[in-house]
Amino acid sequence: DLTEMQRAEAGRLERLAAAPPFLQRSLMAPYMVGMAFLLRGDVRRLAAGVRPADLDRAFEQPPRTTEQVLHPETYWDQTTPPNPAVILPDLSAPLGEGWRLSGQGRFGELTLALLTGATNPSPVAPEAMQPARWTNAAATGWAGDADQLYEEGEQAVTVLATLWDSERDADELLQALHATPTQRVLRYGRAVVIVAGEATGKTEARGVAAVGALGAAARPR
Repeated sequence: DLTEMQRAEAGRLERLAAAPPFLQRSLMAPYMVGMAFLLRGDVRRLAAGVRPADLDRAFEQPPRTTEQVLHPETYWDQTTPPNPAVILPDLSAPLGEGWRLSGQGRFGELTLALLTGATNPSPVAPEAMQPARWTNAAATGWAGDADQLYEEGEQAVTVLATLWDSERDADELLQALHATPTQRVLRYGRAVVIVAGEATGKTEARGVAAVGALGAAARPR
């Protein structure tokens, strides 16, 4: 029975390793980084265990962002204000006839780190429990984001608006991004807006101009 269990676990690890990096990160991080979060970022407390009061608080008032999990002090230290929401209007009309907003959400620091070059640690490596291993300089300093997906037939455009704690943090994101022919990056102080997609020519130009005209597309609420 033990041999069969070991084989089954090995098979799960192989399937996990074959999954896309985003899926790996989404599945592993809650377990790996979640424990470090409950230990207030200090894995040396593992022998003593999690404080019951901390466990109660985490369930009663769970962290609102992955930034709070990756940087436990931003959750446990109540002097840190909550991250602002980022507002993006519906850009279907400026994009042109037939375009529609088909999805929207938020990336958070955990996903933005992957987008800017971070890699996933091995689930069996001790370093996987270290929150710093799941992020990088380009994603640190996150203060909010919003993403939208627009579609028109087989064409698609994605808008990602990000807000950062400082202009230096915004600069670090820009330095980590890899330019592509179908990507436009717009900067407004602490805000960085990325427009990417298959739409070309006049349609894409109108979409970029729509975001550019906003100026404050990534304003905090």
